[in-house]
Amino acid sequence: MIHEIHEISFRGHVARLATYFLDNSPEIDSGRIRPVVVVCPGGGYEMTSDREAEAVAVQFCARGYHAAVLRYSCSPEGARYPVALCQLSLAVAWLRENCKLYHLDPDRIVTAGFSAGGHLAANLGVAWQESFLDGLTDTVREQRKPNGQILGYPVISSEPWANQETTDHLLGPCPASELLEAVSLERHVTGQTPPTFLWHTYTDDTVPVENSFLFASALRKAGVSLELHIYPRGIHGLGLANEETKNRLGLGVQRECQNWIDMAGGWISREVAPLAGKQEQLQELLTGRRTYRRFDQSKPVPDQVVREILRAQQVASSGNNRQRLRYLVIRTPELVEQVFPLTRWAASLPEGEGTPRPGEHPVMFIAVLEEKAAESRTTATDAGLALSNMTLAAWNYGVGSCIMGNIQRKPLKELLGVPDHMEIYLMAAFGYPACASRIREVSQGEDLAYYLDRDRDYVVPKLRIEEVTEYR
Repeated sequence: MIHEIHEISFRGHVARLATYFLDNSPEIDSGRIRPVVVVCPGGGYEMTSDREAEAVAVQFCARGYHAAVLRYSCSPEGARYPVALCQLSLAVAWLRENCKLYHLDPDRIVTAGFSAGGHLAANLGVAWQESFLDGLTDTVREQRKPNGQILGYPVISSEPWANQETTDHLLGPCPASELLEAVSLERHVTGQTPPTFLWHTYTDDTVPVENSFLFASALRKAGVSLELHIYPRGIHGLGLANEETKNRLGLGVQRECQNWIDMAGGWISREVAPLAGKQEQLQELLTGRRTYRRFDQSKPVPDQVVREILRAQQVASSGNNRQRLRYLVIRTPELVEQVFPLTRWAASLPEGEGTPRPGEHPVMFIAVLEEKAAESRTTATDAGLALSNMTLAAWNYGVGSCIMGNIQRKPLKELLGVPDHMEIYLMAAFGYPACASRIREVSQGEDLAYYLDRDRDYVVPKLRIEEVTEYR
């Protein structure tokens, strides 16, 4: 075993990353690479508990995984948000940079956190792609991206089910509402949040189980893969829930909870696998990219994501590679609101039922333009390919979309100042979804009209593959 201590420094605060890496043996497989689990102990952001550190790491090693324990900076040292988050970001980036040296699988770096450490792991899970971490940590997002996260009885919300001591240690006294919102992680889940294994006890009276319920609900709405286990009883801070991690009073042995680490190990092999995982991720991306008609109007689409959306159309195929389409991005809030009434939503639903309400409007439109003189029989195909690429790229960052053909083209052309020689062919609306959308397989002859369920989420009937496919 390679047991080393590496210092992770951020703005004068030093975290320590202890490695528990398994040596490769020429007798077995000298070229083997393994997933690595980065353990973040709990302790209310006041300390890092030994009961959720080495003992947990060793158990992951026993299941064939590399492990590391991050002793991140806490409040007695004056370390406030986002110090620990930046340290974890740097730790994940360091592991990925040194994957060849230690035989780590760069596509299977999993964070595992407990209580406040669960908040830390989940915080990176929802924020790894955020631009503010670029400047703070001098890392690129793909370096610090966790491929999965294991959360044990995690602190998730700063309200209404907060553990107040944890919030105070993380943010200090009387934090601004913006900070409280930033660390309420259920509000920041997107389709980019990694697959999650989540466990909690129903009787936890320190960090209420509602924290896990809130996060699980947000993951479901974002279409993120989730395995959730709620045990009927057990105190807070169980660790392994066995004799090895019981507390000084002898408490914390909960036999029915001891299987969580076996299930987590199996989950890693299924959900965070290198090749099968990529295939599953593609299918999840294709399945999750639905039409969304309600958005979180308070969350703009970042510049970097807009750039990736536009790059996606750039690489799309076009008839004879003529590339005759042009694109107009409407992001100014005032202009977006002027565009909105010139579009029609959910034509299959009763009037107004599928139209976004105030606060649910998209935050961006992209108009697809064509030249009048260059009208081509490939325009529909070209636009379809471009919009398919753009909406997939958007969903890869958790941004939902709605392709729109039922629009008032003449008023829109005047409003947007589209030149006379150009016409608006189609438009697409974008924003972070405030609803869910799922498909339901149906048979030929059944109603194919999409509809809203009782939660105002979309249900879209789709014919079974066998009913629309022939083999010859």
